Amino acid sequence: MLFRDYAILWEGAYRVSLGQIPFSDFGTPVGPVSFLIPALFFKLFSPSWFVMQISQLFEDAILLILAYQLLRRLQFTQININKAIACFSFLYLVFLSHPWYNSGAFLCFLASMVLLLGLSYQSLMAAGFMAGLCFLAKQDYGVMNLCLGSLVIFLTQGQQGGLYHQIQFHLSYAKDWQKVRSIFTAIFLFLTFFILPIALLINFTDSDQFFYWFNYGQSPHEIRKIHIWDFANHGDLFIAACIAFYFAYRTVRMDVLFAGIFFICSFIVSSTSGLDYTAFFFSLFIPLLIQTVWDKRLVQNRWVSIVLMLAILTSVVFPAKYIYRLVQTTVLAKAEPFSFRHLYVTRPVQNFPGSMPYFKNVMGSDDSLLMINELQKIFKSSRHANKSRNVTKLKVLNISELTPLYAELGSVPPLHYPLWYHKGISLFPQEIQMIDRDLDDAKFDVVILQNAHGQVNFEEFLTRLQSNPNYETLRERGFISPSTSTGDTCREGYCQSHMYVYVRKDLLKQSL
Repeated sequence: MLFRDYAILWEGAYRVSLGQIPFSDFGTPVGPVSFLIPALFFKLFSPSWFVMQISQLFEDAILLILAYQLLRRLQFTQININKAIACFSFLYLVFLSHPWYNSGAFLCFLASMVLLLGLSYQSLMAAGFMAGLCFLAKQDYGVMNLCLGSLVIFLTQGQQGGLYHQIQFHLSYAKDWQKVRSIFTAIFLFLTFFILPIALLINFTDSDQFFYWFNYGQSPHEIRKIHIWDFANHGDLFIAACIAFYFAYRTVRMDVLFAGIFFICSFIVSSTSGLDYTAFFFSLFIPLLIQTVWDKRLVQNRWVSIVLMLAILTSVVFPAKYIYRLVQTTVLAKAEPFSFRHLYVTRPVQNFPGSMPYFKNVMGSDDSLLMINELQKIFKSSRHANKSRNVTKLKVLNISELTPLYAELGSVPPLHYPLWYHKGISLFPQEIQMIDRDLDDAKFDVVILQNAHGQVNFEEFLTRLQSNPNYETLRERGFISPSTSTGDTCREGYCQSHMYVYVRKDLLKQSL
C-alpha cells in the first residue's frame, strides 16, 4: 500500500537517478543520504516501486553484515552471535520492507560503531565520516552518533596485542598528559571527519538552498517540540539502557557498554521521531542483556534477576505489536503485506496491473487505477499529436502520494519544487507563491492534487485550478485516495482525501 513517507523516498531517489541534485534542484525536508542506494538501483534497473523494495533487501544484507562484524569485534561467542542475529532479524529487519530515512540513518550509525572499534587512525576517520553521513540521513540519529561515538572514544582504547578497542578508562588518566592528548586527538579526528561530508555537500550544492531547506530550527521551519511525555512513553528503553550501563560499569565489558549505547540511542530517537519499527535495532543486544542479569556472579538474588529480566523484556512489547500486525497483513491477508496501516483501508484495493510497471508490487484503490489509466491515454494522445514537433514529455505537477506517476507518464519532476507538500515542514510561503504563480500561468499540462493527511495548502490550490479557464477536471468530485477510505466525506464542493486531476483543455481535446 502506498505510504506517504515511502512515496517521498521514491521521488527523492527518482530525482537523484535523473541527475537532479538535492537542495540545488529540489527541496527536501529529509536527509538526502537516504536516496542514494535506491537511486543507484533505479539507475541500474528501473525506477519502479518493486526495485525500491529490492534496494531495501540490499540494505538489509548490509545491516546483517555490519551487525555480525560488530558482534565479532565485541568478542561474542558464536552461539551468542546466533541469538543476537536471530533477535535482530525477527524484531527489526523483518519490518524493513522499504527504504526509509530512519533505517538509512541507522545503517550509517552501525557502520560508524563498527569502525570505531578498529585500532587505526584510518578506521577512526572512516567512523567519523560515516557519522557525518548519518547526520545527513537524519539529524537526531547523527547527533546521537556523534555523542555516543565520542563516548566510546573517551572510555576505550586499544590494548597491546589486541585486535580491537576495550574499555580502559580510569580517573587517574586525567593526570596522564599522554593519554589525555591521545583521547582528545582521537575525538578531534572523529569530529573533523564528521564535519567533512556535511561541508562537502554544502560546497557541492547551492549553499543558500542548503541552509534554507536543511532544518536546524531556523525560520521558516517549525521546530519539533518534544514533551516530557515523549520520553516517559518510551521509559522501558531508558530503563534497559540504565541496566546495561550499570553492568558495563561493574564488569568493564565492552559488549555490555554497547548494549547500553544501542538502547539509549533507540530511546532518544524514539522520543524525537516516535517509536516505530525503524527504532527496534536495540533488539540486537536483548539476549546479551538478559544473559548478563541472569549471571549468578553478577546478581546472586534470583528475584532481582527476574525483575531485571522483566524490565528488559518490556522493550519487546512494542515489536510484538508490530509482529501481530505483520501476521494480520500476511497470514490473515488483510489489505496487503507491506503496510501496518491496514485498519485505514476499508475500501477494496487491488494490485496495480502490468500496464503500470512503475507501480509494480503496490496496491491501491480501484479509483486510483482508473485515474492513471485515463492519464496514460491522455499522454499517448499528446505524444502522437506532437510527434512532428518532438514534444514527448508532459509537464506534471503531482501533489499526491502517487509519486511513481512521474515515471509512469514519462515526466520529469519540476525543478525547485519540494518533495513533500507539508505546511511548515516543506511548504512555506515562498513555495506557495511559486505554485500559485505556476498554476495561474498554466505552466503544467497535468496537475494532481490530493489533500493527503490535511497538510497541503489544498483549498487555495483547488480554488485556483477551478477558476483557471485553461484547465478542466477529469472528474468533478475527484478520485478516491490511493490509501485511505475517507473519500465519501464530501463538503463544500470537495471530498476529503480525494485526488483531483486537472488537465489542460487542449490536451483533453486531443484525447477525445
